[in-house]
Amino acid sequence: MQIDSEKIEIVTACDDNYVQHLGVMLCSLLENTLHREKINIWVIDGGITPVNKHKLSDFIVSIYNIKIRYLYIDQNIYLRFPISFHFTHTIYYRISIPILFDVSVSKVLYLDSDMIIKSDISKIWNVDISEYYAASVEALGFEKRYADLNMLSESIYFCSGLLMMNLKKWREDDVMNRVIHFIEDNQSKIQMWDQDSLNSILCGKWLPLPLDWNQQTYFFDDEIYNKFCNREDFIKARDCPSIIHYTSSHKPWHYMNDHPYKYEYFNYLKLTPWKEFSPKFSLLIRIKKMLRVIIPKTIWLKVYKTISSFISS
Repeated sequence: MQIDSEKIEIVTACDDNYVQHLGVMLCSLLENTLHREKINIWVIDGGITPVNKHKLSDFIVSIYNIKIRYLYIDQNIYLRFPISFHFTHTIYYRISIPILFDVSVSKVLYLDSDMIIKSDISKIWNVDISEYYAASVEALGFEKRYADLNMLSESIYFCSGLLMMNLKKWREDDVMNRVIHFIEDNQSKIQMWDQDSLNSILCGKWLPLPLDWNQQTYFFDDEIYNKFCNREDFIKARDCPSIIHYTSSHKPWHYMNDHPYKYEYFNYLKLTPWKEFSPKFSLLIRIKKMLRVIIPKTIWLKVYKTISSFISS
């Protein structure tokens, strides 16, 4: 698709389960962007019903006078790839972004739908990434992934929930297919789905953005705080985030969630057509919250996967 190069091209991916949360994210984005008329919004459709498309699109166009445009991919490409917990195969769809747009489109900003945008997005959109494949934000404490991903010890691992993509360089070096091949060849090693594979292929070739542009939930873990509290950018990200990213499987719309910035989700929810939503009690969330206190992190993921399978069976 050929589009206005002066626009801020926002791309996200969503299935029907996350439409409400996408609506909240887009609401926060548009509420906090000064020149919202410069924004184009593209949603990679992971199976959104016509009713929910209509609800989301009507909301955005009626309040902000911005049209949502939907993109479609061959979902079969990713169906064989691993997922777990609350994730679906839509987490892989960002990999296909370079082939969804006309070659005249050189840059897009991908955003996960479980985010709250607190600052004007143009502040990072205007960052020059002409010499890089992407710009993103560091994910702290992921050094344990380096060996499996063939990353150098001095490398930095990024969180793929915010990914400003230099589509020109991706196309020139066939990054999309290289990432797909890495996933195909390393499924036993991959733990963080698309994020692991992107980090392996783009290692040392991406531009770090300030940490406050992707405040991740585990920033509030005591272990991470004790390790990184001497970093000013880490403290700023915790205390004054430009983007809040609810990265764990325990989200603010869950009944027992205690995220320090949970209220931000509900502040923007009130501005959307889903304002009547209230969290429902979940046995799985209750059990998970209790066990997480007593089970070491090293085995927590395996335990949670077992619990999920048992309760859903």
